[in-house]
Amino acid sequence: MKAIRLLLMSFATILCSSNALQGQFYTYFEDFESYKAGDKVSEVSNVIRTWNNDPKADAYISDEQAHSGSLSLKLESTAQEGGPSDIIVPLLKGARIYQGRVEVRFWMYIPKGKAAYYNFQGLPNDGEKFPLEAYYREDSTVVVFNDQGRAVIVDTSFDLYDQWFEVFWSIDLDGNFWRLHHNGTELGFFGTEFVGVASMDLYPVDQIAPYHSLFYIDDIDVKVFPFNPKNLMLDAAALPIILENDVVLTGMEQNLSVPIRNVGSFVLFEIKTRWSWNNFDTIIVYEDLFLKTKETDTFPGPRYVAGTEDDIIRFEILGFKGGKADEDSSNNVRLHPIQVAQPAQDKAVFIEEATGTWCGWCPRGAVYMERLRELFGERFVGVAVHGGRKWEPMRIPEYDAFINDYIDGYPSMVVNRKSSLVIDPLQSISAFALEVQEEPKAKIDVEGIFNADDRSMVVNVEAVLKENLRGPFYLGAILVEDSVRGNDERYSQANYYSGRNVQMGGYEKLPDPVPYQIMVYNDVARSVFGSVDGVRVGARRMQKGDTLRHTFTLEDIPEEWDEKQLSAVGYLRIKTSPVENAIRKPVRIVTSTARRIPKKRSVQLLPNTISAGQTAYLRIQSESSNEVQLRLTDIHGKTLRYRNYGTLHGSWELPIPAPPRSGVYLIEVRVGSEHYTKKLVVQ
Repeated sequence: MKAIRLLLMSFATILCSSNALQGQFYTYFEDFESYKAGDKVSEVSNVIRTWNNDPKADAYISDEQAHSGSLSLKLESTAQEGGPSDIIVPLLKGARIYQGRVEVRFWMYIPKGKAAYYNFQGLPNDGEKFPLEAYYREDSTVVVFNDQGRAVIVDTSFDLYDQWFEVFWSIDLDGNFWRLHHNGTELGFFGTEFVGVASMDLYPVDQIAPYHSLFYIDDIDVKVFPFNPKNLMLDAAALPIILENDVVLTGMEQNLSVPIRNVGSFVLFEIKTRWSWNNFDTIIVYEDLFLKTKETDTFPGPRYVAGTEDDIIRFEILGFKGGKADEDSSNNVRLHPIQVAQPAQDKAVFIEEATGTWCGWCPRGAVYMERLRELFGERFVGVAVHGGRKWEPMRIPEYDAFINDYIDGYPSMVVNRKSSLVIDPLQSISAFALEVQEEPKAKIDVEGIFNADDRSMVVNVEAVLKENLRGPFYLGAILVEDSVRGNDERYSQANYYSGRNVQMGGYEKLPDPVPYQIMVYNDVARSVFGSVDGVRVGARRMQKGDTLRHTFTLEDIPEEWDEKQLSAVGYLRIKTSPVENAIRKPVRIVTSTARRIPKKRSVQLLPNTISAGQTAYLRIQSESSNEVQLRLTDIHGKTLRYRNYGTLHGSWELPIPAPPRSGVYLIEVRVGSEHYTKKLVVQ
């Protein structure tokens, strides 16, 4: 993300010295009334500037909206990557303020259906530290992150569109307490691991398609207060608790720690603390210290083990060596909520990530797919659906078209194919925790068998019902490959995180684009067996304990697909519902001596691409007498033609007239107990 700068004007005494906080008080105010509509703000203000002083990042004074008077600052973008406007408002001539207190108050106007964003920069140089970022999203939510996306500290509903509302930040740097208010109502208080603030950055960007960010800023009021006016001798401040994950499954363990800052005037040699949550309570004394004034150190906590319900971890500073008390207890306590998900038996969560090599924000999706796998293991079933452009090298056209019926932009995640859970990857961990607790109606299993001799595969999907159910029922299968590497520029990954001071799985340290020579893709959808919606199986009514089965086949698997990196995904749908349950397992590699795959080319479609009015032929070679059934469906599984040919033997060619409309169609063939799926393209 880039930075923006708020406009400040008519301010009181300003000194350039970064240590001017010793006893001084500063105030800045800007209402834009001394300018005229159409002015570029950095050209007319002697305080406000652009990101890295880039003239292309300027923004205009506008008379379209105003909180007071007739003018305000307008920030607008329709580009997915945001900008180009990027405005920096220094809080103390841009110097890092690391002690004392800062108040930032301004008025904001966001039209309905638009988005807004700002952040606070921690250091004078743009982009070095982002202690806090605030997204006002077009889906009526406001989400605030601390420390460059490390943790969500505010995630709540937002309904103040089409009106001016007051934003007020109270930042206590001595105790590291940040408080956010909208129209006088506090949304929460929290802290940051990095202590300090230098400027505010106004940048029009939107996380959600159609990526239209538009907002107005007026009446900016900044006040800076001096360090530690209480002048206490023994005073320590607990900074935000550090933990590996805010969302955990029952039984998961993780390490805890907490930074403590000495904000008194005496050196601290020993600190007595208490850690507690649920029914757990322990006192830990940190000894043999030499924590000097203004210094911060991080101290390990006890091992946390998740129970069955949400927890709030509480940390408190109790006192110091010799039983001496802390002279200011207001900054001694820290609370950190943890969302605990108790997973349902046999339940996994199916997440399809819409991504593309062309998409500069899509590294975010890859990072969170990897994090979901690390956190939740086999309970996470992930598939990366590459698309968005016809030239996307790993694109499956029908899968791309299918997923685009759900999403509005890239990257997006579709959770269990629920229209209500089409999310940004940043929300994926909380969404996973919500879904994994739902009791599944069936236990599902999958077995993929790859024949190394003829590079063919069968995938057996099986679902055992846990209750009496009405259908229809659909089983689906997808072939997924990890560690995919390309051999040309099409596989280079666009990377808008390059050079930005955000933690995004290391992409911030990589170039834009990431060269294909070093780029590795995981969870790549390689083939969809049958319809993306699944293949209809079973009877209309099924009983608890009944088993649904289907065998999918795939022949002539390309040599560049590494069979050692292939996995089979199986999933179940019931009626028109979302995905009920899913599973992913690595494929098993066999040779002809253990062949469980139908004879190569026993079923061929000739040709597989035809024009309207033409006829394709399905060539069947059967060494024994078998019943033959054929079903022609569209890509969504709607049956267009069905025929039972009875028992056939030998070689047969069955005509398949072209459907009236162009598109991709599926031909499902049953020869005895074997099932085949062929794709017919009508141009």
